[in-house]
Amino acid sequence: MKKNPAYVLITPAWNEEHHIEKTIQSVLNQTILPEQWVIVSDASTDRTDEIVGAYAGRYGWIKFIRKLKTNDYYFASQVNTLNVGYEQLLNLQYDFIGELDGDIFLPPNYYETILAKFAQNPNLGVAGGEVIDYYNNKTYHFHSHKESVAGAIFLFRRKCFEEIIPFVETKEGGFDAIAVIKARMKGWETKTFSDIIVHHLKPRNVSSGSMLKGKWQVGKRDYFLGTHPLFECAKCCFRILEQPYLIGSIIRLTSYLFLWLQGTNVEVSDDIVQFIRKEQLNRLFRLFKGRKQ
Repeated sequence: MKKNPAYVLITPAWNEEHHIEKTIQSVLNQTILPEQWVIVSDASTDRTDEIVGAYAGRYGWIKFIRKLKTNDYYFASQVNTLNVGYEQLLNLQYDFIGELDGDIFLPPNYYETILAKFAQNPNLGVAGGEVIDYYNNKTYHFHSHKESVAGAIFLFRRKCFEEIIPFVETKEGGFDAIAVIKARMKGWETKTFSDIIVHHLKPRNVSSGSMLKGKWQVGKRDYFLGTHPLFECAKCCFRILEQPYLIGSIIRLTSYLFLWLQGTNVEVSDDIVQFIRKEQLNRLFRLFKGRKQ
């Protein structure tokens, strides 16, 4: 019988008492289980540690670690927490490594299906399903490009992962976008498979506060990642129909332009900025050319 490829997971968790048990249950129900799952509490102050510790005591392949102190900035702290988890996996044998946020619910065949996608394409370096927000018994869809992969669920081929680490810490987030971009810079393919749906169990960017504050933070994130001004304008126009309608796009673009007009320095290296902007302008060109034909 052919052996399934081995994968490992890291989950950075901060105050996820309302969701993390559902995440754990969805992994326990996978048709192919991970070799190891490291869940790192980022100095949680709720019942997250108690919940995860109980499952770690029952399943030997679940490892629980608690950081005693969180970083000042949430997104930088998330990257640091991921690195703490990665250190626990250095001596293990595995083929794939993934992040799984503590507020995600997976279908039972999620990893079996994603691993099959990797098997079909040896040049696929990073992959994931489409993340749909699901809370209050409603679903909320967000547009994303097929080459983008959500950090909440991405899975790396090990060789690709080792070529792009360490993750880049940024105060406004986007480490996952940078990781996927670095993979493409190394010649790997990256893809979100829209036929594989996973649920995010709370509003997006909720760590920023209200939904409007989240839009302001996303605009800042786009700027610090080196997004081209023309691309940011186009993106905000296309997302007018995402909640909160119209005002969300206005706030996002205002946040970006505020930093752009000030000439604020970006948080990533010049080579990454150049690669990002070249991809973005090519996408705008293809879109314009398609509409003209």
